Amino acid sequence: MTRAWGTFTAKQRALAEKVFDALSMLDAIGGEEPPGEGREHRIGFADLYDYAVNPECSGGDEVERAIGHDEKLREDFHLLLEKTSLCRFPHLAAASSGTVMTREWEGFRIHLRGSHAEPSQVYIQIDLLDPSSPPPKALFVIGGERQCRKHPLPEAQEKTIQILADAESDLVKALQDNKTEVFLR
Repeated sequence: MTRAWGTFTAKQRALAEKVFDALSMLDAIGGEEPPGEGREHRIGFADLYDYAVNPECSGGDEVERAIGHDEKLREDFHLLLEKTSLCRFPHLAAASSGTVMTREWEGFRIHLRGSHAEPSQVYIQIDLLDPSSPPPKALFVIGGERQCRKHPLPEAQEKTIQILADAESDLVKALQDNKTEVFLR
């Protein structure tokens, strides 16, 4: 059974963080030599967890590259997002065609609309439909071509988060693609 992070009590969240800390420690003592000249840093569970839960995480590009190249890491990260996200918007049915302009799931709605003032820009609006739901701090898009991107979110204003993005940006293209999964965390 999968539960959204937002449904956990404070005690359950604290316990989950202790479990993740223990797994991180196992990653650290797993016998690998630290990165040095000529050796790359191996992305472990601690890196995935930090990237998923810390809005100011450094090394995001490195984590995203690793997720794109390592199937096991991608599966672990996907599971981590499923367990800790406020909402998961699954990819849409194969019968869906054309660009996706609205996604709605589990108390949240994401809507894209073109700017009237500047046609090359798109408003991404995230509506918090459940008044008791905490506002998300980051949006993750996981595309059909194995790419993963994290996008920090601004503060919600009256249960709405709004982003102005270039119509040709990777974020807008990912949100319009029916093969993309979206997570709010």
